[in-house]
Amino acid sequence: MKQSGVTMIEMILFLAIFAILTVFMINSVFAMISAYGHSKNISRITLDGTVALERIIREIRLADSIDTGVSVLGVDPSHLVLNTTVSGIDETPIAREFYISDDRVALEEDGIIDFLNSDKVTVTRFIATRIDSGRSEAVRVELDLEIQDGNETYSQSFFNSAILRGSY
Repeated sequence: MKQSGVTMIEMILFLAIFAILTVFMINSVFAMISAYGHSKNISRITLDGTVALERIIREIRLADSIDTGVSVLGVDPSHLVLNTTVSGIDETPIAREFYISDDRVALEEDGIIDFLNSDKVTVTRFIATRIDSGRSEAVRVELDLEIQDGNETYSQSFFNSAILRGSY
């Protein structure tokens, strides 16, 4: 007579292997979720920093001059006021201001404030430094951003320089 079924040792061995594989799979899922969150935060801070810095640099390149009487330069937080025009077509003079408000980079034009980074990303440092060589005028911009996600803090630094339109 042939006997079928499993012994107690085979059952315990099967359950032990199954438990180990289950723990391994659960840890893998948690690691993937954590990696996704990390990647999402790095992408957000990179996008916000790139967009803000590109807008500031573009406006510096289009500006005629820096309003040194109103601007606060070389310190953190800086307040950069650019004398420029409405657009390439409309030559009406206008001032564009960049400063920190509510831990965000603000662009003010004609009393209208637009924020250049999302409210999830905070600005921890904004320094605009005037560079004057006698023949040309430029601005160096330094921007440090930070995003908080639970106990994790992600930060990134951005910097660039641009020469003003009317100075080369």
